[in-house]
Amino acid sequence: MYYTAYSLSGDWEMNYQQEIYRSEENPWRIGSNPGNSDEYSGTEKAWERDDTMPDAIPGYWEDMTDKFALLTPYYLKLKINPDYGLQCYPIAGFAPDMALPNIVGNFFYRRSFTVEDVNTPAALWFGGVQNACSVWLNDVFLGRHEGYSAPFEMAIPAGVLRAGENTIVLSVSNYDLVGYQGEPVSGLMNRAANQYTGGVYGDVELRLYDSVLRDVTVLVSEDCASVSVEPEMTENAAFTWSVFDGKKLLRSGEAGGKFSFDTQGLPRWTPEDPHCLQLHLQCGDSTLERTFAIRRLTGEGRTLLLNGKPYYLRGICEHGYFPETVHPTTDARFYRKLIRTIKELGFNFIRFHTYIPCEEYMQAADELGMLLQVESPNNTTVAEWAQIVTFCRRHPSVVMYSCGNELLMDEPFIAHLHQCADIVHTRTDAMFSPISALRGIEYYFLEPEQEDKLLHTPFTHHPERLATVTSFSDTYNTVGHMLLSYECTDVDPAYIDRANEVFDVPLVGHEICIQGTYTDLTLEERYADSNIRFAPMFATLRQHLKDKGMLHRAPLFFRNSCRWQQLLRKHCFEHTRLCRTMQGYEFLGPIDTHWHTFGYDVGMMNEFYELKPGETVRNVRMYNSETVLLNDLNTDVNFAAGQELKVALSVSHFGAEDLKNAALNIRLTMDGKLIAHERVTIDNVKAGDVSALYTLQTKLPEISDPAAMELYVTLECGDTYAENRWELYVFPDNTTDAGDLIVADKLETDELLSLLREGKDVLLLGGDPFVTQPMSFRISLAGRTNGNLATVIEDHPALGKLPHEGFCGWQFRRLMEGGKAICFEDGTVPFDPIIEVASSHKYVIRQAALFEYRVGSGRLLVCGMNFATNEPATAWLRNQLIAYANSDDFDPAHTLTEGELLALIHANVTAAAKNTNIAFNANDKTAVRKKK
Repeated sequence: MYYTAYSLSGDWEMNYQQEIYRSEENPWRIGSNPGNSDEYSGTEKAWERDDTMPDAIPGYWEDMTDKFALLTPYYLKLKINPDYGLQCYPIAGFAPDMALPNIVGNFFYRRSFTVEDVNTPAALWFGGVQNACSVWLNDVFLGRHEGYSAPFEMAIPAGVLRAGENTIVLSVSNYDLVGYQGEPVSGLMNRAANQYTGGVYGDVELRLYDSVLRDVTVLVSEDCASVSVEPEMTENAAFTWSVFDGKKLLRSGEAGGKFSFDTQGLPRWTPEDPHCLQLHLQCGDSTLERTFAIRRLTGEGRTLLLNGKPYYLRGICEHGYFPETVHPTTDARFYRKLIRTIKELGFNFIRFHTYIPCEEYMQAADELGMLLQVESPNNTTVAEWAQIVTFCRRHPSVVMYSCGNELLMDEPFIAHLHQCADIVHTRTDAMFSPISALRGIEYYFLEPEQEDKLLHTPFTHHPERLATVTSFSDTYNTVGHMLLSYECTDVDPAYIDRANEVFDVPLVGHEICIQGTYTDLTLEERYADSNIRFAPMFATLRQHLKDKGMLHRAPLFFRNSCRWQQLLRKHCFEHTRLCRTMQGYEFLGPIDTHWHTFGYDVGMMNEFYELKPGETVRNVRMYNSETVLLNDLNTDVNFAAGQELKVALSVSHFGAEDLKNAALNIRLTMDGKLIAHERVTIDNVKAGDVSALYTLQTKLPEISDPAAMELYVTLECGDTYAENRWELYVFPDNTTDAGDLIVADKLETDELLSLLREGKDVLLLGGDPFVTQPMSFRISLAGRTNGNLATVIEDHPALGKLPHEGFCGWQFRRLMEGGKAICFEDGTVPFDPIIEVASSHKYVIRQAALFEYRVGSGRLLVCGMNFATNEPATAWLRNQLIAYANSDDFDPAHTLTEGELLALIHANVTAAAKNTNIAFNANDKTAVRKKK
C-alpha cells in the first residue's frame, strides 16, 4: 500500500439539533454541548451522560432510530421529514413520490483516537457522507464538504495531528443541497424514499501517506493500441511499474512520471469477455495497485465502437430502488447476483439515473462484464463532479459520464456542461453524454425568447444549442421523439431515422418502454423488515380495491397486465432495433421501483429481480441480444383469409464478425399446423447494421373460423443463433345480415329507452350515451393514475371462436385504439362484463368494453370498441356480435330496470388526472429552473 489506514468507524458520541450548523467554530468544545437548548435537546444536565452511539459510523440516521430511542435524551426532539404524511390510495391526481419518516437536522459526532506517527503527511478519508460535513481535529477546523455522491479527503495541516490522543468532531446535516447557480441538487439518493436521508454512510479513516504516490490515471488510446499512465505524486520520484494478468507478468519498466506501453498481445475487455489486468507502481517500499482493462468505447459519426468494432448498448436504467435496505447495500454479493441476472436477460449496459454507484457495484461490473454510464445528481457542482470522475475512473466498466436527467439545457447551463465535459475528456478515456434527454434542444420548448431560434424540420429542435453541445459531447441519450417510450405503439423507425439526421454523434434511446402493470399484492410481506413498510402503499391499495369490490380480481389483473406489458415491450425493443440511427437504449423497466410516484410497476421483473408472470429468459433474449430478427409488420398482425401474406424479414446484427452463409429458417403455423416453410442461405450479414434477409410471401388459406398464427424464424451461423416469433391472426369473411336487430354506433338516452320498451334487441357499437373513459392499446404509463392496466375476456358465446388467451392481445390493437370503456360506478348495477377493462389501481374505475343486459322486454348488447375501420379483426367482430345478438345464445344473465339503466348512464364518474409528465417530472424539484 502507499498509505497506512487507521479505521475511525464504529462507536461515536452523537448529539443533535434541528438547525443546520455552518460555523467554523468547533461545536463540541470542552464544556459545551452542541444542540444544547431547551427547544431542541433537553437540559444541559442530560448531556453530561455518555451519549456514545454503538456503530454510529457507517450508518444512516433513519436506521438508528431504535438506538436513539433507547440511548439518547433527544429522541423525542427529532424532526421528521415534512413530506411524510397521509400518503394513501386512491389517488386521482398527480401521484407524489414515496416519502418515509426520515430524520431531518444536524448531528454532531465526536470520538478520540491515538496515533504516534505525526510526521507523515496525513488526511482524513470519508467513504461517504450525506449531505454536508464539517470537520474539526483537535479543535482546528479542517473544512466543510457538501455533496454525497463520492468519497472525499480532507488534508490535515502540519502540526494539527498530535502524538497520543486526538479528538475529531463532525457536524453532519441533511438539509437540501444547492449546486449549480444556487439550484437544488437532486438525485435518486436524496429524493422520494431517500428524501432527508442522512448520516456518515461510508467508513472513516485516518490515512498516513508513506509515499509520494497519491493516485494514478490509466487511459486507453482510441485505437486501443497503447495505454498512457499518469501517476499523481507529491514530488518527482523514480518508480518501477508492472502489468499483471493474475500472476502472469505482461509488461514492466521504470519511470519518473507519465509513461505508456503498447497493448499488442494483451487481452481486450468486453462485456462478453471481461478480462481485467492489474497495474502495480512500486516506489520504495510503497505500492499502488489499480485494476484496469484494455477497452475503449468511442464514436465514429453516429456509430458506437467498442474496441474498434460496432457495438450496440442493450441497457437498463438503474433507479436506485433497494426494497429491503432502502439505501444501496455494500454487499458485493448482491451486485454480482444482480449483474448476472440482467446479463442472462441479454443486457450489457447500465445507466445510473442521477446517482453514483458504490465501489462494490462498479467492481462487480468490472469483473463480470457490464458497461456503465454514471450520472451525477441534477445541478451537481463542478467541484463535486470532479470528485465523482476521480472516484469512477478507476473502473474500466465506466465508459460514459452524464451530468443529470431531463434538465433544461439553456445557455448558462450549457457552459457549465462544457466545464464538466473538459474534466471527463482530460481525466478519463470515457465518453461524455451531457444530459439524459436533451430538454431545450430536442423537446420541451417553453422559452418564448428562443422561439425564433427553433427549426421545425425534420422535427422541432434548437440547432444553435445542438451545435454548441455537440462540440464537446461524444454521445446523446435521446428521447427518440417520444416514440420509444410514451408513444411506443406508434413507433415509426423510418421517421426516427430521418429525424435523427440532425445529430452527428451516436444516439442511445432514453428510458424506453415506460409501461406499467398492476401491483403484485403478494409482495407486501417481503417489506416486513424494511423501512418502506412505513409507507402504506400495499395496505391502502388493498383497502381501496376492497372498497371498490375488486380485491378478488387483483391477482388476475396483475397477471393479465404483465402479459399486455410483455407484448408492448417486445414491440418497442424490436422497433428500436429497426432504427439504424440508434446505437442502443436504456430500458426504463428492469424492475419495479416504487419510490417513484408512490408505486411504479414498470418492470419486466418485480423489485426483487424475479421475472413477472408469463415472461421468460428465452423470450426476452429473442429481442434483447446482439443479434435480433425483425419484420416490417409493425402492429398490423390481422389478415383476411385467402389474403396474400407478405413479410419482409431483417436482422439487427452486432456480433463480433459478419455472418457468412447463414441459415435462415422460416415456419408459419396456424393453430399449430404448418402452412408455410422456407429455408434460405444468406450470403452475408454485416456486423453493426440492420440488414434485409428475405421476404416471405404466401397465400393464407380460406377458413371458416378465425385462427391464431405464429411466425417463427431462426438464423444460424457458427456460434451465432438467433430466434424470434410473432403472433399473427387470420379472419374469415363472416358478413351477416342484421335482420331486425337494431345496430347503432350512437344513440340518445330517450331513443335507447324507447327501443328497449318496444322489446327490441339493440347492438350498440360505441360508448354513447354511457359515461366512458378513453381506451387504447397503449397500456397506462407506469406510475400514473389515468389509463388502463389490464383486460379480461370471459369465456362467452358473444365472441364465438375468436382466438385469445383471456385478455386483449395484438388482435385487438385497432379495436381498442380510439375505443371507449363504459364506466360502472353506480353500485346498484350488476357488474358482469364479457370484456373487462381494468383501470389504474391507483384510482379504480370499474369499466367494461363489452357487456349485455335485459332491460324490460328488450335486450341490450354494448361494445365500446372502435368499429370505424374495416381491418379484418374489426370487420369480423362486428359481424360476430350481430350474429350472436340474432342467435338463441343471446340470453343476458342480468335484468335491469329503466331506473337502473338510467343510473348507469348518468353515473357520476371523476376522471383521473391526465398524464402531463412527458420527460418532465413535477415531483423532481429540479424540473423547473429558476430564472436568474
